[in-house]
Amino acid sequence: MTPLNREFRPQPLWAICTEWHTKSKLKEMAWFDPAGLIKALDEAGVDYVLVGGLASSALGLPRGTEDMDILASTAPENLQRIHSALLDLKARLRIAKPPYAVDFDPHPSLLKQQTMLTMTTTSGDLDLLFEADGIGSYDDIEPRSETYELYGCHVKIAHIDDIIASKKAAGRQKDIDAMSGLAELRNTLEERKD
Repeated sequence: MTPLNREFRPQPLWAICTEWHTKSKLKEMAWFDPAGLIKALDEAGVDYVLVGGLASSALGLPRGTEDMDILASTAPENLQRIHSALLDLKARLRIAKPPYAVDFDPHPSLLKQQTMLTMTTTSGDLDLLFEADGIGSYDDIEPRSETYELYGCHVKIAHIDDIIASKKAAGRQKDIDAMSGLAELRNTLEERKD
């Protein structure tokens, strides 16, 4: 296990999410606190792999992110654990128009029908994926993931090749912009193994 004790300072989302302008939206939003999200998932025993911007930051590519993306196992017992964690985090579904988030019951029967849920929580935004373009499911990427220590918890982080594949598949401008940094990070990680 490779220890990572990177300190991410929680920031108010109004400072990092410029597309959301209204005061009513800001009152609904939480601070982005990845430690709070990771600890809640850990306490509930959720099986997941960290993907996205926070995963690449933890591997060594410094970049800002305003949410946490996870690819979770769809095993029935894990769906129950996710339900518990989301209730503890007071998760609400994110929507594009006011009120910007709505209450929902993250019951396992609902979760098993989803491929992705975008939520806001008491610790910030969380994107919960069960299937991701370019990389597949938890069962597809978990064997290649590596476990790191983040905020005192053992967290599985996607292999750099899976992070790159998911960014390519997403095809958003911010993902395209991150490709050169991710390629450099891949080279650095490969050099460390040698």
